[in-house]
Amino acid sequence: MHASPQEAGTTTGNNTGNNTGTRTGINVGINISVVRGRMTRPPQERLLVDGRSSWTFDLRVGPNGHLPAGTVPVVWEPPQPASPCPVTVGDEVVVLGSVRQRFFRVGAATQSRTEVLATTVLPATRRAGVRKALVQLVDAVS
Repeated sequence: MHASPQEAGTTTGNNTGNNTGTRTGINVGINISVVRGRMTRPPQERLLVDGRSSWTFDLRVGPNGHLPAGTVPVVWEPPQPASPCPVTVGDEVVVLGSVRQRFFRVGAATQSRTEVLATTVLPATRRAGVRKALVQLVDAVS
């Protein structure tokens, strides 16, 4: 689920109908992603230059109502150096984060990848932890 600023409720104060997403005269943009899906391949670890780990994995989502099935690529950089990935293939996972598009060179060509940059990765079975993370997310954007 990806929320536009208007869907996320970020427009406050006098709404002139122009849906500019402003709060007290300052342009506000929100990039929030909440994804719940099943991990389809083993997480891949990359060691970053600063010694931290970066994990990449795919989540299979949907179909759900009018939304089609699909695969969502996720990148998670845990706050602790060399942290293990808390989930594995087949796990149902909840990811909170933001969507990013990154560009990189492959030979002479420039390519891009759109992915969710996760700030929170939890097994869906940890309902209390998922609920707490979602409440903190809502509080942060309200």
